[in-house]
Amino acid sequence: MDNSLEESIGESGVVLLQKEGVEIAIDRKKSRGVIITQGIIGKINSIIGYSVGGFGIIGLMLEVTENRDPFGAGLAFFFIVVGGVLVYNGLRIKNRIKRFKHYVSLISIQGITCLEGLAVNTQKSIDFVRQDLQEMINKRFFKNVSIDVPNNAIIIKGVSEQGVNPNPAYNMENFICPRCGAPGIRPVNISVICEYCGAVV
Repeated sequence: MDNSLEESIGESGVVLLQKEGVEIAIDRKKSRGVIITQGIIGKINSIIGYSVGGFGIIGLMLEVTENRDPFGAGLAFFFIVVGGVLVYNGLRIKNRIKRFKHYVSLISIQGITCLEGLAVNTQKSIDFVRQDLQEMINKRFFKNVSIDVPNNAIIIKGVSEQGVNPNPAYNMENFICPRCGAPGIRPVNISVICEYCGAVV
């Protein structure tokens, strides 16, 4: 997420977006505690994982070069596996938080609520985005969002009552990020956030 957006929502914790003349609020303040907790869990997993994995690698090297004890080597290998699992879990949590911020920025800047638009901007499949958002909802990253599966759209509390169309049609175009040079696809005449460097293009 770009710094200007972070500053605009930092104090109130509420993201305001304009869509077809209707102002919609996404309450990030309620989700902030969950995000912070998940971030801490991810960091703890990574730190412990690297420590345990490193201990296992050193132990395995010692067992192979000096002791040659099968039990010791097996135990060291076990530590390596456990460390790898913890590191993987930490990275998975970190990437999930990063995707959450990306989703919020797409919704707040573009007003995109259809899964197709989110999938295009994140360069993921619609099925991945649907499952990813549902997992975030289940983990309470979003507390005022649900998924309209038949229409492939997310529903923000208050949107349906105000008659906003959640699934607009898009004409797509290719673009090259001016900051990092990465290619991407975006709706015509709509700015998006580069997945690789975070620049608005």
